[in-house]
Amino acid sequence: MELIDFEGIFQAKILETYHKNRGKFDAKKVHKLVRKTYSALADTPLPEIKTTPRAYFREKTDAELCALLLAYDGSAYEIPELLTDELSKRDAKNLLPLLDGAPSEKLLGSALVAIGANPVAYPRYFELMGTADDALAEQLFDLLSEHPEESKAGALALSRKGIRRELMLDLLSRTAAGDDEVLALLLHALHGSEDLSLGAKYLARYGDSRALGDLVELMGSEDIDYAEYQELRCAAEALGGTNFAERDFTDDPAYQAVLSVSQPPSD
Repeated sequence: MELIDFEGIFQAKILETYHKNRGKFDAKKVHKLVRKTYSALADTPLPEIKTTPRAYFREKTDAELCALLLAYDGSAYEIPELLTDELSKRDAKNLLPLLDGAPSEKLLGSALVAIGANPVAYPRYFELMGTADDALAEQLFDLLSEHPEESKAGALALSRKGIRRELMLDLLSRTAAGDDEVLALLLHALHGSEDLSLGAKYLARYGDSRALGDLVELMGSEDIDYAEYQELRCAAEALGGTNFAERDFTDDPAYQAVLSVSQPPSD
């Protein structure tokens, strides 16, 4: 399969446009000009393909587009943005083979953009999460968090294995309240984590009032500081709690800092 270096052709034209207009516009307008130039080139016939680049990809089947993506992945050329864009308009089920095996970083990046947050890919996303580096894990999390309920089963499965624990707790906290296992995991995280604030945030987001007692109990602990107390209190209030016992944090540095800001300077 003969490949066309679309990105190389486009970048050469865009660089020419940039040099012609350098110094005339601010960075924002230059960026806008670059995008307009790219769009115009996408709709301008190219002699090599006897059609426009956009039409070239649009006229291909899902299988042909996937084959092209794999071919570009194995080449020295950049994967065309127009190819990824066209793939994003196709049936995500037909794109799942792109995630098979151990896809390269180059291929995976384009495949994730093309498939996006479609829940049909979530089972594979969770498989990838198990071996992903931090950057990929965050990218997968962003896609999974767009549909928390569809992510719930996978998040629970990884939580049971202790994989990407914090990200899975974050995902589960976005699901509908009322699940005993999810609540238990979030409460365990609250009591077992050094970051009480984060645990309180998850419980507030989850919205299950059964967590109120645990939050109030921790609010009375002598081991917490003023900042943690405030986070716990905010979470408890979000779950419907009221009339909490006041605590004396006079000697707490964080409390003193807040007090100094809230009080007007003396004459």
